[in-house]
Amino acid sequence: MTEGKGVVIEKGSIERKSNIFFSIFKNYFELARLKPMRLLIVYKACFGSAMALFDVGMIFYLTCSLGLSNTNSALIYALQIVVFLLFTPVVKRMALSMGKAKQQLYALGAGGILGVIIFLVKPSHIVSGVLYMCIFAIVQTSFWQLSGSIFYDCVEVDEWVNGKRREGDIMSMVSVLGTLVTALMVQVFGILLEMSGYDASAAVQSDSAVLFLNICYILLPSVLTIIAAVSVKLLPINKKTFESLQMGLERRRNGESYDEYMDDIKKICG
Repeated sequence: MTEGKGVVIEKGSIERKSNIFFSIFKNYFELARLKPMRLLIVYKACFGSAMALFDVGMIFYLTCSLGLSNTNSALIYALQIVVFLLFTPVVKRMALSMGKAKQQLYALGAGGILGVIIFLVKPSHIVSGVLYMCIFAIVQTSFWQLSGSIFYDCVEVDEWVNGKRREGDIMSMVSVLGTLVTALMVQVFGILLEMSGYDASAAVQSDSAVLFLNICYILLPSVLTIIAAVSVKLLPINKKTFESLQMGLERRRNGESYDEYMDDIKKICG
C-alpha cells in the first residue's frame, strides 16, 4: 500500500548534529512556540499532574479517608479496571461521532465538575469515593485513547510554520513533559502529606491529614482536569480547520494556490 510513496534520501543529505542535546532542546523550543502546541502543553501538564495525584493518593484515600481494608481496596481497584473495559469502546464511538477535541472537552470537563461537586458534598463517604473513582477512570480512558492523536495533529502545523515534520520530537516532548510533571507531583505530595500531620503508625489519621488527602485525591485533580478541558476548548484545530490545513499543505507542495484555505489556516497557525 505504501509502494511508490517512500522518500528517497540521497547520500550525504543527512544533516549531522554536532550537539544532539542542543538540537533536541532547539526543536522543543520551536515546537513550543506553535499556538496549538502551547495549549496542548497545558492540556498534558494539567492532566499529568491530576493523574499523578490520583495514583499516588488513591491508596492513602481508601485506607485513611474511607477506612477500607486491603481486601476492599483491592475490589475498588478491580472495579476501576471494569470501568476501563466498559468505556473504552464508548470513548472511541464518541470520538468518531463528535470529533476528538469535543469528546475530550465533554469528558474532562464533566469529570472535573462532578469531582468538585463530590468534594463539596461528602468526600469521605464510600459512595462518593466509588463514584469519583469511576468518573476519573472514564476521564483516564478518554485521555489515553485520544491525546496522542490530538498531539499528532501538530505535525502538520509544524510543517506549515517551520517547514519540518517532527513527529518524533513532538511525541518525545509529550513523554518528557509527562514524566517531569509526574515526578514533581509525587514529590510535592510526599512533602505536603508529612506536613499535614499524617502518621503512618496511627490506625486513625487526624482531621487535617484526612482533609489533605481529600483535597489531593479529589479536589486538585478535578480542578486540573477542568483546566485541561478549557485548553482543549481553546484549541483551534477541529475537523474543518485541519482539513483546510492538509489541503493547503498539499497545494503548497505542488506549487498551486491555497488562498481559499488561508482563513482556517490562520486560525490554527496564527
